[in-house]
Amino acid sequence: MSTPSERMRALRWGGELLRAMTLEETLGFEIRQRAAQLIPDYPTPLDLIHLVETDAPLIHLRWAASIDAAGSLFDVLGAIHLEDETLIRKLMCTRRHYPELWLRQTWCEPNPIFSIRYWLLPEDDVGISWVDKV
Repeated sequence: MSTPSERMRALRWGGELLRAMTLEETLGFEIRQRAAQLIPDYPTPLDLIHLVETDAPLIHLRWAASIDAAGSLFDVLGAIHLEDETLIRKLMCTRRHYPELWLRQTWCEPNPIFSIRYWLLPEDDVGISWVDKV
């Protein structure tokens, strides 16, 4: 079970991991290319904070689609043999609290009971990067 602030951190780390994946030569071209394609539509930390501060009823469709596709890409990455220990640690830290598939799918639909603030909250330790965890 993840807390809303842990999910927020995992989403921030997800964006960082996508950028790191584009530079990781040990990954196949297709994986690096897919990560690069997701980055422009992946929400920035400021975008995520704005969603929480405004108590948005849902996430923009392009952000939700990118978050979902990134989660699927992280699952693929977790299923292949990775040689780089640093990349393995980054992936583990990100996936630990990354929103589950069912939750990612609900963020695209208006919910009269739960707004985004129910699922995401500002991080308690905003300055911590997965680099600090590796």
